[in-house]
Amino acid sequence: MRLKTFAFLIGTMTLAGSLLLGAMNPQFALISAVQSAHSPDPARPAAPSDTSLHPQQPPAESVSYADGQASLKQLVDASSLIVTGTVIAQASRQDGRAVISTVEVRDRLKGTSIFHIRVIQPGQLGDPALLQSGESYALCLNPQLDASSDTYYIVGGGIQGMFLRNGHLLRNSDAAMAADLQALSDQTQLSNIDALEALIAGRLLEPNDAAPKRSAV
Repeated sequence: MRLKTFAFLIGTMTLAGSLLLGAMNPQFALISAVQSAHSPDPARPAAPSDTSLHPQQPPAESVSYADGQASLKQLVDASSLIVTGTVIAQASRQDGRAVISTVEVRDRLKGTSIFHIRVIQPGQLGDPALLQSGESYALCLNPQLDASSDTYYIVGGGIQGMFLRNGHLLRNSDAAMAADLQALSDQTQLSNIDALEALIAGRLLEPNDAAPKRSAV
């Protein structure tokens, strides 16, 4: 009881002193009031920071391979396997972040492979930027190292090494690859697919030269 009475007297004397100084110096009174308003109350626990407004996001997972190529020649050189073939089946990967396409290989233009290979692409089924079931392609590929030996990814950011095939014509959504292929076709007076095969074979064909032989599976 005596301690409480003593604390009360001390507080009363401090308040009286502040009022007296405030009357003599208004600026002091204003500063004291501001400091008191912003000083934490030691008896009140600090409120936990609200992270719900700014939740910590997990590191973004890479959705494409940072291996873009500056030219068609570089694309061919960077690929260990180049094939033509048709997509005969597709499925989503278990985590739903990628699509696995089964490709029935028709011709091997560079490297060796089995008759059916799998090509993995980040994305979801139905994405028009990915391989489409039933369509034929020329594909520039490298092995997907963290998957089975018959699984590959498309070189060039998953886009540049994907050529939609319609007969002897090839279409690529990357402007640089499309321009290079058309220039090569015009130079050699060959169809798109034959011009690509000539580039893979390591020589540019003259108009009357025979196209390089395809390596059938």
